[in-house]
Amino acid sequence: MTLEKRIRSIMADSLEVDEGIIGDDASVHTIARWDSLQHLRLIMALQEEFSVRFQDIEIPELVSFRAIRDAIMAKLALHDKAR
Repeated sequence: MTLEKRIRSIMADSLEVDEGIIGDDASVHTIARWDSLQHLRLIMALQEEFSVRFQDIEIPELVSFRAIRDAIMAKLALHDKAR
């Protein structure tokens, strides 16, 4: 499964929506169910799935599929460099 597919699946599960609505432009502005509680569930699920940790300052910025994808890719790249 690709990274983007994994993110979409986690977003759909955490936000309790159909995976089909998680497009590249998905955000808090396009998904009505994406409230503060769902956001925390999403962040926790992403951290667990990808074995990454988001700093408190990063979490409010993770409000779209693209922002989440980019943040995870950056964290995974840093992790790979540390090896």
